Amino acid sequence: MSGIPQDPPARHRAIAGRFTEVTLGAQEWDAPSPVEEWKARDVVRHLVEWFPAFLEGGSGIRLPGGPSVDDDPVSAWRSHADAVQGLLDDPATAGRTFTNPHKISQEVPSTATLPPAEGEWASEVLAFEVTAAGARVGRRLRLSPGESKSGGRDKENILSDACEALMAAVFIDAGLDAARIFFNRAWEAEFDSVARARAKEPKTELQEWLQARRIPVPTYRIVGTTGQAHAQTFEVECSIPSLSLAEAGRGRSRRIAEQEAARRLLDALKASDRPGGPLRS
Repeated sequence: MSGIPQDPPARHRAIAGRFTEVTLGAQEWDAPSPVEEWKARDVVRHLVEWFPAFLEGGSGIRLPGGPSVDDDPVSAWRSHADAVQGLLDDPATAGRTFTNPHKISQEVPSTATLPPAEGEWASEVLAFEVTAAGARVGRRLRLSPGESKSGGRDKENILSDACEALMAAVFIDAGLDAARIFFNRAWEAEFDSVARARAKEPKTELQEWLQARRIPVPTYRIVGTTGQAHAQTFEVECSIPSLSLAEAGRGRSRRIAEQEAARRLLDALKASDRPGGPLRS
């Protein structure tokens, strides 16, 4: 997170201010967050409920309570942020020490500015910004008026660059594991849609499976039809001559029959693609 001040009061003011903007834009507080089993409001809950106890246990400083996260996440966060900012702005705080059995002693301002794990705050802000605000990446971009009017928020090259930068920021701030979790969660829906699309197209999946193994693509031929012209049933054979394999499929259209034949042949190939199987011999 480049451009963030290092002075504790100013640093907290900048980071907390950014997070406040995110909470103000949130619309679906019960939406899933990139953190497993957490809803959007749980990200706020983690910050406003965990940190005060951590601070009090190591310094004796008790932050005042605020509104419930369940009732009003935005007010709960702003109350917490204001309390921490008041602590940091108090000159007397600079002379106080925070001690924890799992950490070396340090000044309270350093403890109140960031959670113990380096980068944890930044990664949560970024994860929350994508999910809880209910906005996809394109809607959050700062573009010139001309680029915005020309549809820049939907342009693939701009979106891909923005997503790459977002992933890099999470990686730099929180490391590879956090970046992997964030990526999998943030784009889970896209992965699912791809999987569903492939499941509906056995012919495409079969062709990709074969190409990945440098096996020639299959051929399809109609081997029979039954029924009257307006209600025919087709039987299609899908074969791979180089492997001497073939499967047949039936359907009310040639396309459906081809898909069924491809699905059966793909299932047979996957069953054979194992140690000791025909494809491994």
